[in-house]
Amino acid sequence: MQRSIKSKLLITNLPQKYSVDLLIQKISIWIGTNPNVQILQNKKNPNNRLAIITSITQEQAIILKQKATENTFQNRQLKVSNYVQRRVYGQTKNQNYNTNKARGQNEHEKIKKNKKKFQAT
Repeated sequence: MQRSIKSKLLITNLPQKYSVDLLIQKISIWIGTNPNVQILQNKKNPNNRLAIITSITQEQAIILKQKATENTFQNRQLKVSNYVQRRVYGQTKNQNYNTNKARGQNEHEKIKKNKKKFQAT
């Protein structure tokens, strides 16, 4: 069952020498459709570019993430940001952080209780 939820995909650290057309061509081969790609450029560091792919389903995002990690794009890996994973697996970084924080808090409480036990005896 294919989900039609559209996902945004960010690709960071895209070197200057790769043209947008080349990137779109490569991605469309990987995912089977022609994606809508928008390239943003960092003003301070023009070599650091960011590709935002908008018209992509979650399944395609997973495929692209796998491809980007296993293949090198002209001898340099595409770095697909963590944003994709969060969108695809429906988990935000903040939720993760809060869970871990709560976990740590519980551990802290346990240690405090144990210390009190030892002090009492």
